[in-house]
Amino acid sequence: VWESKHYNKELLNITTRGNVAINDGGVLAHNSYVTGEEKGSMADREAFAVDYLLRGGKLSSPIISFPEFSEMVERKSDFGVREVQRYISMNFDYKRCPLCETAVDTDVHYEKMNGQVIDAVIANYDTRPYIDADEFMKYRTTVKNEPCIKVVADLKRVMIKAYTSFKGYIGKNLDRKILLSVLMGYRAGTYSIPSLDGLKQKEAVAVINSWGIAEITLSDWKNCSRSARQEKTLPYELLEDVLQKIHVLPIQEPPAER
Repeated sequence: VWESKHYNKELLNITTRGNVAINDGGVLAHNSYVTGEEKGSMADREAFAVDYLLRGGKLSSPIISFPEFSEMVERKSDFGVREVQRYISMNFDYKRCPLCETAVDTDVHYEKMNGQVIDAVIANYDTRPYIDADEFMKYRTTVKNEPCIKVVADLKRVMIKAYTSFKGYIGKNLDRKILLSVLMGYRAGTYSIPSLDGLKQKEAVAVINSWGIAEITLSDWKNCSRSARQEKTLPYELLEDVLQKIHVLPIQEPPAER
């Protein structure tokens, strides 16, 4: 009645239709991605795994394209085939909700058949069913605009975007957005950060960057005083941990302004 379908020694479980084991007889589901290697071969498995691990966004893959029937009827195009590039997301498909509290960045070390060593970091995490259709749609709408969800910081950024309603734009670096929101609140008089009081602009930037939260520039610091930017800060509950961290960190003496 039962028989083994695959034996997976080292498995990358990427998404519903994207899985690869780096061993003969293991699972290999391409998620529509074409590596250019002989399909199902070890070279195909390796190329698929490496391209996934090293990706910084969607993966480009060639597909055969045919003209639309309406284009031929309206004589806009003759029948023919051509090769075009399709850009394929290798993100988790969010058919279940990731549990960020379980997420851990995991180092992946892989030696290719040619001896080249590949080092990457990917998040491992548990998932749960969505509470309702509304929660599902919040996530699905958010991930459409996320070209690469790869590490724990990416998962947290997606979660914040899905659940938070505000006027601004978070971008790819959530820590930087949180820090800028704190600084905008300080410049607006909403939050008190005594360690920045009375400092010159370059001195303030040096102190802020010494906190180790995210890097800002002098232009960022100046923009934090603009009322149009201050209207787009994140809500307090997302800033609370950073505000506490600022108050307990030792403040280094900033370099003298030249």
